[in-house]
Amino acid sequence: MRGETVGSHFWAKSCSFTQNWAEIALYVLMCGANNLGVMSEFNFMQYNVKSLLRTSTVFVDENCPFPSLTTRGNITSSGVNQREFSTDDGLYDAASAECRIHLRTLY
Repeated sequence: MRGETVGSHFWAKSCSFTQNWAEIALYVLMCGANNLGVMSEFNFMQYNVKSLLRTSTVFVDENCPFPSLTTRGNITSSGVNQREFSTDDGLYDAASAECRIHLRTLY
């Protein structure tokens, strides 16, 4: 849209997909990455799409010292599953397992 920034366009698109299409949500906090977008989307889901809380998981890179307010505060208090990973293969295996668990919850 005219006057819309790229960032606001993708934020609106993300919110729309989360509200209208998502049945499972996976969030990945990576060491050495700017995770602000991930946490913004997580917070949006947590407060606006509560039906996703039971079928969401946050994956945390165990090699990175994330602030406890992030991993033990906001995420833990939401009741969302939280798993750690240390390698790309570990993330893949954990995400695959969580998707199977969440699919059983849904169907």
